[in-house]
Amino acid sequence: MATTNAKIKTNWPITIITEQGGIDGELRTVTKSGVFIRCAKPLRNNETYRMIMRPSPELSLEMKGTLILSNPGSIGSTSNLSQMALSFVRVPEGDLQRLKNLISGMEAGIMEAVKNVKMKLLIETDRRVVKKEFNNLFDLRMFMNSFFSLPDVADRRTSQSMLRYSGRERRMRA
Repeated sequence: MATTNAKIKTNWPITIITEQGGIDGELRTVTKSGVFIRCAKPLRNNETYRMIMRPSPELSLEMKGTLILSNPGSIGSTSNLSQMALSFVRVPEGDLQRLKNLISGMEAGIMEAVKNVKMKLLIETDRRVVKKEFNNLFDLRMFMNSFFSLPDVADRRTSQSMLRYSGRERRMRA
């Protein structure tokens, strides 16, 4: 089931249409209300721009958005790209529905991938060694919650769980 605040990480090409012409960039995050992009040229705040997103070679989505946040490149960054957030102001109904379907489909794909992750876990404490295999992240989380509340795993003085990792002792809040 799709959430109302869905946020999808992407690396789709995007073109921002300005008075001086098109600026090509990369769409990094897309939601149902706006986008976060990176491009070589910074845009002006509070200006409305036409955007053409290309999630795939066969699909283009055209929308208008207002620049609400701009972080010019090269300040404490290894990249000279500007990072910007634009809020949608006018989206054709067909493109809006395609965007919603695309985000919902990507969410479903992500959830399906999370459900199908297989992993092995090895936990060593002072009193026990536990080896376990999991078929999904939900089972792993349930196991971890129950394991770290066991009396012989929790430090009685601090109510913190003890976990040995790479020869170092790490404490995790129970």
